[in-house]
Amino acid sequence: MRWQTGPRRAGPWGLLLRLQRGRLARAIVAGIASVSLVGGVCLPSALAAQKEPALGGRSWAQVASFVGVSNIWGLSCPSAATCEAVGAFNEAGIALRTTNAGASWSDQPLPSGVGELKVVACHSASVCVAAGEYTGYDLYGEVALRTTNGGATWVAKKFPPGLGQLTAISCPTASVCEALGANSTGSGAEASRTTDGGATWVNKAIPGVSQTLAISCPSPSACEGVGLNSRDYAMTLRTTNGGGTWSTKTLPPTEAQYLESVVCQSATVCQASGSKQAAPMVLRTTNGGLSWKPETVPTGLSDGEITSLSCPRASLCTAIDPNGFMRTTDSGTKWSQEPLLTGISSVTLLSCPSASTCVAAASASQGEMSLHTTDAGIRWVSDAFPVGLSQLDAIVCRSTRVCEGGGTGGSVRTTDGGASWVEQTTGAYSDYAVDAIACSSISVCEAGEGTASAVLHTTNGGTTWVASTTFPPSLGRAPFTGMACPTASFCLGIMSGGAGSAVLRTTDGGEVWVNVGSPLAARDSLTALACPSASVCEAVGEVGSTEGGAVAIRTTDGGLKWAGGEKFPSNIAELTGVACPTTSTCEAVGASYAIEGGYTLGGSYPLASCPGAPACRVAAGNTPSYPYVLRTTDGGARWVSTKLSADVSALDAIACPTPSVCEAIGSHAAASSVAGEGTTPAVVAVRSTDGGTTWASQPLPAGIAAIKAVVCPSPYDCFAAGYNPAGGLVLRFS
Repeated sequence: MRWQTGPRRAGPWGLLLRLQRGRLARAIVAGIASVSLVGGVCLPSALAAQKEPALGGRSWAQVASFVGVSNIWGLSCPSAATCEAVGAFNEAGIALRTTNAGASWSDQPLPSGVGELKVVACHSASVCVAAGEYTGYDLYGEVALRTTNGGATWVAKKFPPGLGQLTAISCPTASVCEALGANSTGSGAEASRTTDGGATWVNKAIPGVSQTLAISCPSPSACEGVGLNSRDYAMTLRTTNGGGTWSTKTLPPTEAQYLESVVCQSATVCQASGSKQAAPMVLRTTNGGLSWKPETVPTGLSDGEITSLSCPRASLCTAIDPNGFMRTTDSGTKWSQEPLLTGISSVTLLSCPSASTCVAAASASQGEMSLHTTDAGIRWVSDAFPVGLSQLDAIVCRSTRVCEGGGTGGSVRTTDGGASWVEQTTGAYSDYAVDAIACSSISVCEAGEGTASAVLHTTNGGTTWVASTTFPPSLGRAPFTGMACPTASFCLGIMSGGAGSAVLRTTDGGEVWVNVGSPLAARDSLTALACPSASVCEAVGEVGSTEGGAVAIRTTDGGLKWAGGEKFPSNIAELTGVACPTTSTCEAVGASYAIEGGYTLGGSYPLASCPGAPACRVAAGNTPSYPYVLRTTDGGARWVSTKLSADVSALDAIACPTPSVCEAIGSHAAASSVAGEGTTPAVVAVRSTDGGTTWASQPLPAGIAAIKAVVCPSPYDCFAAGYNPAGGLVLRFS
């Protein structure tokens, strides 16, 4: 098995992972008669007793994500159905693809450290080149990305020094591309060319040009560009020898004031668009740029530029004008106007792969939009880029095919084993984060939103979510750190904040929640919850005193009363996750104390200077905090610890579908060091098949910032939740 990444939907910082064997997450499920409860998941008794089979060639790969869109800067449509769009969410780069002419878009995984992408050119449906910025640690500069499999994977190559922000790119063949941009000082223009599909790039200065704005290369040797000179006069620039030399032509203000787009049907025939004396205009050359003549545009257009031109053939072009779109079918002799759709404030990009099909990027009050027409502009249809989830923090699976995940922005659901995901809205609560999710069946789930002081519940598989009618007012806005629903009516939740922890209980399906208290001290915190049965639950965390220490509490009456006093090895400072495949057997993850400056640092002072004796215990030498897995087989009376390998920095969650099989996730040791910043991997997954005695590390895909939860509905299927810089992801182990 391996973890896979599938199509990423558009939205900000959230991640899911699926592993076919291993189980956990912050949201733990419990309860259904006629089956065995294993690790919070209902499994047939025969399956719960099975031994872990050989893993073979299985590994992790990304299968989905939910990424947000701030801006779309580049668009290229190599076929009537397929388009590639690039841009950014905040400072992270994004690449989106449609295979149905813009009706829907899926997000694609990008290499680690890639920032805002500015331009893209696709020679075919499978081969595209995009360019933008590197923003990772020690990776600043301009970067080119190339895919040869339709965006399934992208390979990054840094441009040579001397190139600044990129503004345009054109790829006349699969191996030849010409890119234009500013030089590294920002005071002039620079071109960069590849003839080997982006493996290597060669820069060349373009004298006399202050700013480049667009380029079109009808052949590997001929390219036409538009831009500005040092006096901000509109100009054209041309090469006929593959970028070896460039000639420039400055246009007087009586011909053009500003040129923003250019498209060439051949080495001699090109069109350029922009404005003249504030009025929109289109120019045409039929002699390779020696002279340019204006075309007749529709009357009554508002002042502004014609910002984008796209011509699927020499006589047929569509353009973006200040009022919407305009089209010519007679080589520019006459242009007809197509009004803008209601609600669209502006159109920014356009690509027309055929005479009847055009796709555009636009802005509206609700954000970035996609527009498309399949009938030559008679009717335009708008489709919103998915808003996505900025971060996924919880996931739960009621079967190997049905899972529910939640984070900032709402929830997501799959009913086909993770192949596709549907984003669900939580209504007025979408602006808050779903901290934990628990499902008692395929259709009935509870979602805790601590910052909103609410619990949401659904009885129709997430189609609609309804908030609880009563929530303890004294709990403030502390986040949920765990939730479990052994039955449709009975659920438990734990919350932790600066004032300590609370245990919540509902017996009416989530309408009314009651704080049943906690036996812990005021500053002690609970970080995870597992319920192997409707009566037995285990919660773990850390002591809030200056000395710190692991802590656990247990209930045997369905959460009415909780008892502590469980014994942990003296070197364990905190616990961050727990899974209980049976009522007596539980597996927890945590970390040991760190010793710094001669003082032992507890959970209240991780990786920081101790305030001094007697606040912390004195010890000899300096020792970092190490990750540990702990196991009990007697209901918490005694816990035995296992130290993990050096590549694990910390573990955040664990899942155990059977007493012998467990999967834990967390951060990689390289990601916690300055030297390792910006490198991969940032996250880690480890698996045990012998009841926690030994643990083996598993490789994970690059570009993942964090994993927040993991869940395994059977020993053969696991999902995990987290995020990357652009939004939520889904990984699968298969």
